[in-house]
Amino acid sequence: MIEKDGQLVVKAIDDWGVNELGYVIFNVGDNDELDPQDLRVEDRYQGQGIAKIMYDYVTSHGYE
Repeated sequence: MIEKDGQLVVKAIDDWGVNELGYVIFNVGDNDELDPQDLRVEDRYQGQGIAKIMYDYVTSHGYE
């Protein structure tokens, strides 16, 4: 998870740290609220809950 210039970027990586499964980019508001801008999960990983895991990850770090 990287926060830079008012954006938060989260990447889902496989267990071996080799393949990127997907990513999401948010704009971060003044009160740490998130506005999703872009979301992508690679075709072969779709339907496995990758997007939900990324959203759960950022909310577990205090973002709304």
